[in-house]
Amino acid sequence: MVFRCPALLVLAVLSAGPNCRDACAQVATQRVTRASSADFTPPPPPELSPRSPRPPKVISPAASPIPGPNPQRNVAPPAPTPPAQLPGTVLAWDSDLQEVTLQPGQFEAHFLFNFTNVSPVEVTIHSVGTSCGCTTAKLPAMPWKIGAGATGQIPVTMNVAGKNGVVFKSVTINTDKGVKTLMVKTTILSAPAPAANAPNSS
Repeated sequence: MVFRCPALLVLAVLSAGPNCRDACAQVATQRVTRASSADFTPPPPPELSPRSPRPPKVISPAASPIPGPNPQRNVAPPAPTPPAQLPGTVLAWDSDLQEVTLQPGQFEAHFLFNFTNVSPVEVTIHSVGTSCGCTTAKLPAMPWKIGAGATGQIPVTMNVAGKNGVVFKSVTINTDKGVKTLMVKTTILSAPAPAANAPNSS
């Protein structure tokens, strides 16, 4: 007998004997379990929406500093180009070095440089400088133009007051064809030592 209704099944079990009740209870439990298992339908798994692809990570470059006005730097100016030396084929000098020896008590040394323009063109002397204020050169008005084949003289005076021994000074001639350096040398003699008094003989 198959009981479709659970209430009738329970009533039949109660009216039956003990052995029948145990057997019927087991059968009923199995049927209820089977019916419950058969009637139970697990819920469907939740639908997973397809994952949209993650956009690639964009790495922005580091912000570069905004260029500003260039600071003024202390840049040393280029060294001036030394002037060209005056060749001997332009002005020929009687001597590049002149010497004078002074006796004790003399305080001025005088020199005289002679030159000739041996070039075929005119030479212009713009200035003459000395290495010390104690030395001077006597010159005509500047610029001094020396024609081809012409000659000239440059007197130089050295004041040696307060000096002793050997003194060197330079004289620089600046021309439109180059620079010429002359040297003057003064030797200052020392005063002789006073003679010692001879002892008086008695």
